[in-house]
Amino acid sequence: MLARTLRPSRVLAAVARSMGLVAFLALVACEEDPNLASAWVSHLDNPNEFKEAVRNLDRIKDLKAVPAIGKAWKKWNKPSVALLAIINIARYKEPPCCEQGVTTCARELGCSDYKRVPDFVEAMPFLIEAVEQYEPSVEQSVADATVACDALGLSGSGDAIGVLVATAEKTAQKTEYAKNRVRAAAILALGKFRDPRATTTLIKILEADPEKQPIHLNAAAAIALAASGDAKALDALAKGLFIDRIYHQVRGGITRVGRPAIPKLLAMLAGKDEVTNKMAAERKFDQIAPGAVAFKAALLLGDMRSREAVGPLLALLAQPARTVGIREEAGEKIESPTTTHSGVLSALKLIGPSPEAADGVWKYAQQAGLSPDKQAQAIDVYSFLAPAGDVRSLGAGGVGGPLFAIIQNPEHDPTARLATIMAFARLAVRAEDAKMLRDLGAKYESESAIAEAKMKAAANAGDYATQKEASLISADLAATCKESSHRIDMAVECGSKPEAEQVACYANALKAKDVENGKAGLPRAERALLELYKLGPAAGGALKILLEEAGTSVRVVREMILIALPRIAGTPEKACDECEKRLALMLASQQTQTTLDALNNETRVIQNYFAWAGKK
Repeated sequence: MLARTLRPSRVLAAVARSMGLVAFLALVACEEDPNLASAWVSHLDNPNEFKEAVRNLDRIKDLKAVPAIGKAWKKWNKPSVALLAIINIARYKEPPCCEQGVTTCARELGCSDYKRVPDFVEAMPFLIEAVEQYEPSVEQSVADATVACDALGLSGSGDAIGVLVATAEKTAQKTEYAKNRVRAAAILALGKFRDPRATTTLIKILEADPEKQPIHLNAAAAIALAASGDAKALDALAKGLFIDRIYHQVRGGITRVGRPAIPKLLAMLAGKDEVTNKMAAERKFDQIAPGAVAFKAALLLGDMRSREAVGPLLALLAQPARTVGIREEAGEKIESPTTTHSGVLSALKLIGPSPEAADGVWKYAQQAGLSPDKQAQAIDVYSFLAPAGDVRSLGAGGVGGPLFAIIQNPEHDPTARLATIMAFARLAVRAEDAKMLRDLGAKYESESAIAEAKMKAAANAGDYATQKEASLISADLAATCKESSHRIDMAVECGSKPEAEQVACYANALKAKDVENGKAGLPRAERALLELYKLGPAAGGALKILLEEAGTSVRVVREMILIALPRIAGTPEKACDECEKRLALMLASQQTQTTLDALNNETRVIQNYFAWAGKK
């Protein structure tokens, strides 16, 4: 009921008929301030007025209205609109009244330092009921239960943990999609709590056999453990690395745990971790995946930017490579080309430049009999570890050095030659080197045209195929030479400036209009980011621009920014709260863009890194 009851009149009745019920209610509500919850609570009991009343109570965000909305929610068969209003009101965070002018709180409490913060106390009974009493056969009820699980997680209430644990552990067949959907929501909500009960349940679900429960529940448990960052989950997460299809979720969990994970990963790398050794023995990894544990440990140590891992990684690189997988085909065992060495090289690239790492990778790249793909990867990584103008790889003046010898040698594998062109362009610093690559590109372009002409004139299929392949290889070499020359141009342009101006020069290259695929701005931006990466903390002046550009959908630029950020921010010695905050906001804004999933996975790893690096 309204505070002041009006006598019905012909005038009001006519208004009601002409304006409609909703407008009429608004008119009457104005007799008592429509910005006060008390003006709308009494309308919750009228089925014709219920939705409008809930909408306005949701707008007003008065906690005192929650019990009344909850009562109406149960009375009218639990409509979603009421439950969502309860959640919206409970989770609302309001700035001080004086910052936003006249508001409900200003009218009721006066303009003061009052500040509404999330408060779920009144909402808890209704949230718990939505979770515990949902109907699996009713889509609306299932959807409301998942939303309520999320709200219970946001509540931070100890009362919510028991409900979420019970829901997450509730048994269900793999085919009971509705029940498992609510279980997944409860699992994810448990990640909001740093509580032994939550961690124990999440570990139990992560370690469950994917043959006996939907794999997305294992994945949800890994994501929740990543959110909690609880080091007690390390053993479970380490084993979870070897559950098919949830590697990225588990990777997120380990990188969020942070510093405590490094000793375990080092033990896995050295083959001395009891937990993963037992798992590997049970699953006969020696027969099907002899290098898998060390390989994944290496990748994670790279994600952690673990400088203490450089020595152990180089030691593993000096040992014979072990494959990460062996499959049987037509009675023959076929080894995966991905090996422990692949993981080591990837990790060293992320950890960053050091004389020790550069020496080890260069020595590895010069080995006789090294496969073309491994040589290509090693040369690529070396270009990240060595300083600009590196004499060892470029030779005196750029011509005649080991890299240029590979580029020009037609007997060398095309894969290695293409990687070497880019590595050369990441290290060269002279305008003459850029011209040399352009001239070489023109030469390969001419060779491609000649081969194409021979292909068209081929007398048989064999000659046709040979010339076609030659034409394509030369065309790829020509395009890579021309594109890569822009990398050297970038180094010449900025490297010639006084040292104090170089950082700004490189950083501004990211804002060029042609930083896109197929344009000169892209390889220029890549070289600029590489130089900032090598400068490390000395490039701190570029941090603001890097964070501004970190959300780009241009893959090469995004990847290079993510590689460079930890070194430039000065971690792990110094925390970068702004880095963590900006990356979190960017991920939230892109969470619905599925085409960016791979880039966002990498971004989340770096966000996790900033959550612990440089902090006690």
